[in-house]
Amino acid sequence: MSVAATWLDAYAAAWRAGDPEAAGDLFADDAAYTFDLFGPGLRGREQIVAYWTQAIGGQSELKLEVEPPLSDGDRAAAAWRATFVRDGEQVELAACLLLRFDADGRCSDLREYWRQAEPSPT
Repeated sequence: MSVAATWLDAYAAAWRAGDPEAAGDLFADDAAYTFDLFGPGLRGREQIVAYWTQAIGGQSELKLEVEPPLSDGDRAAAAWRATFVRDGEQVELAACLLLRFDADGRCSDLREYWRQAEPSPT
């Protein structure tokens, strides 16, 4: 199994477990994490754990699918889809991850491009 595939399995496991600390352990100490291409992004494990704590807080009934990555050297790309309930509302997200790994197999740079599906009319 590639470094990227192993990393993505651990990423999905951390999300399913609702464990921001486990997610943080997947990143290099000074990792860059960008989910808003117009914002400042995050830098370092502490900011990443804080973001994950907020982002996954209140989620229930998570269904997550992560596609096998496309890898080349220390870089990889992968897609994921998730549905969950937050504040009584069904949420559906889809994303693409662009990843770079350090020599220890930790992510040193994550760029996430995601969209949220529009709620269905009731």
